[in-house]
Amino acid sequence: MTLSNLFNKIITPLQTPERYEKIGSYCLVVPFLISAVLYGYHILCIPLPIALIATAAMGFGIFKWKLHRLAMHNPLIIHLLCLALINFSLRPADYFNVPLTETEIVLVGFASFFFIIGACELFPAFLRRALSDETHPEHFWKCWLVSFVPCFTMFIFLSSETYFTNRDELQYTYWDFAPHFWFITLILSVAAAAMMCLMKEVWIRRTVCTITGFLVCVYAQYMFMNNDLPLVGVDDIEWDSMTGKGIVNAVIWVALFILPFLLARFTRKKNEKPEAVPKAILLLSGALGGIQLISLVIVAVTAKPPSVNSGVLRLSSNEQFVLSSKKNVITLILDAADQKLFEAARAEHPERFECMRDFTYYPNIAMEYDSTFLSIPSMLTAAKTTPTEDIQGWYSAICQDTPAQTFYKRLHDANYTVHAYGKFTYQSNYSPFYGMLDNLIVYDPGTFFLNTDALYASLRKLSAYRALPLLLKRFSEPPAEIGNEAITVKDHCIHQNYQFLDKLPFSLSESTNNYFTVQHLVGLHAFGSGTREENMDRCLKIIEEYIKQLKAFGVYDDALIIITADHGSHNQPVNMPIWYIKKPHDKGDQIQVCNSPISLSDYAATVLDVMGLLQSGDTEILGRPISAIPEDEQRTRLVFQRKNFSDPDDEKCATRGYLLGYYFTGDKDDLLKHEQNDPPDVILHTPHL
Repeated sequence: MTLSNLFNKIITPLQTPERYEKIGSYCLVVPFLISAVLYGYHILCIPLPIALIATAAMGFGIFKWKLHRLAMHNPLIIHLLCLALINFSLRPADYFNVPLTETEIVLVGFASFFFIIGACELFPAFLRRALSDETHPEHFWKCWLVSFVPCFTMFIFLSSETYFTNRDELQYTYWDFAPHFWFITLILSVAAAAMMCLMKEVWIRRTVCTITGFLVCVYAQYMFMNNDLPLVGVDDIEWDSMTGKGIVNAVIWVALFILPFLLARFTRKKNEKPEAVPKAILLLSGALGGIQLISLVIVAVTAKPPSVNSGVLRLSSNEQFVLSSKKNVITLILDAADQKLFEAARAEHPERFECMRDFTYYPNIAMEYDSTFLSIPSMLTAAKTTPTEDIQGWYSAICQDTPAQTFYKRLHDANYTVHAYGKFTYQSNYSPFYGMLDNLIVYDPGTFFLNTDALYASLRKLSAYRALPLLLKRFSEPPAEIGNEAITVKDHCIHQNYQFLDKLPFSLSESTNNYFTVQHLVGLHAFGSGTREENMDRCLKIIEEYIKQLKAFGVYDDALIIITADHGSHNQPVNMPIWYIKKPHDKGDQIQVCNSPISLSDYAATVLDVMGLLQSGDTEILGRPISAIPEDEQRTRLVFQRKNFSDPDDEKCATRGYLLGYYFTGDKDDLLKHEQNDPPDVILHTPHL
């Protein structure tokens, strides 16, 4: 007796009545396919285009093999098993720790319910088909190789290469995600090979050519066609402006996709029977897989040491939402808060700026570096040297230099507790600031928690982003921090705008110390927490709420408040940051404007000057405060950009990791003229921007 006959003999007495077959089959399969998209997109975090394509492929296979009709012949016990899984399926948000709205919870609940029912119903039908006489198990290993390589590419190679390339910036280890992706790769490739063995040979051939065509397209995309993309998490991506390039990219995909079909056709000898899995397809898949495997080994061997280590110092958020009952020096650094964007927002909604009527606005300000990791450390230390290739070494040097030591000594001598919050150093290592910042804690494995589901989802999105054609990338735009957002550090600083708003209100400290507080927030960056417009709205709410609560606690009048940015919009020729300042006891009916030519490098001297802490000789060390810089002064300043605006094809620019410095005298119009007409005056090689 064959296995097929034995299988049928066992289950036949318990099968569902035949009269329900036609209606029931469609009632089963259609919700299953719809739910598969929702289930994959919301729960498994698969990018929507891939979820749709995978679901379409499942639907084709189900109807092609008539599995929907076979499913209704399943024993009643299978249906009862499905019902027993309802409780699990209706709790996806709790089980998978996915933050969903109430509507999404209902949708995902039903999606999970129908997905699990459909999977349980269709599996015995699939098994019945596998045991029939129309299968081709002799092609399994060839089909497996063709299936394994693209799975290896999507799940292992792209995520692993990303990890090893950025290992010195990431806070998790390779083994935190690699076993999961290897397991997924093996399961999917074996399942795909098994399904192909159920097909007729002509369909096996078409399927392996299709899979290999996809592999060729993905390989070409991440190797050659992603070079013009902005940096993830650094540059804002204007997808609508890429439509033309996207169409060209799609045409290339079509041409590359049909290549394996042509290869299979023209490498076959005349009058030779077509093979189910052509040798040319096997060679092409094996070659691409081998190239990627060798590349991965090389990248892994040459990768920089990991950043996951004990003993480094991190910023604690224990008092991030605490105000001093005495004096407060508060600096809000809103990342990428370009003054052009703030001026446009004020022109459109002047009422949103009413809370800042006591402030003075300085439009003629110059940033130092178009990079958070360089700009804020330089600003907070009054650095007099430019960065080197050894960023950590530069941090240590500027923190130990006389300007930084002088600045923080003055603050501590005046009974200030000095706190800084945010993310503004490379590798999030704040050890160089020891003795200067008072909210440093030792980082060790017991101080952080890893959300593996969030890590897997982040890396899957990043792999899809690298692999998909240009027109579909917007559906899988990954988080900015390449998986670091899955790490929750104990007492971690609140950096996202929306999280900062959620944590309000403040409280008043019982300490008799004054507080010097720097808050670095995501600002106007359009990643991680919404669009630029949403973040502008949140920034204005944060400013308004901060001022409101300072007034509520009675500490507003004595406070020095500076609202600024580390840089303006990335890769723009005129990208100056905002600078608003309210000195203690300043009062006004509207925002005042001062056109003095100032710089972020004037920050330390200005703070000490306003708070009466500037001593004789400090200006020779720290520079002049902004109050000592007249509006008509022809001051020469230095600004470092990421791009050479006079030569967009400059190879230094294309390489990334170079900063191009421009000296200018006058205002931002003079800087613009210099940037667009002249080569850079200074070039710095800084691998980590």
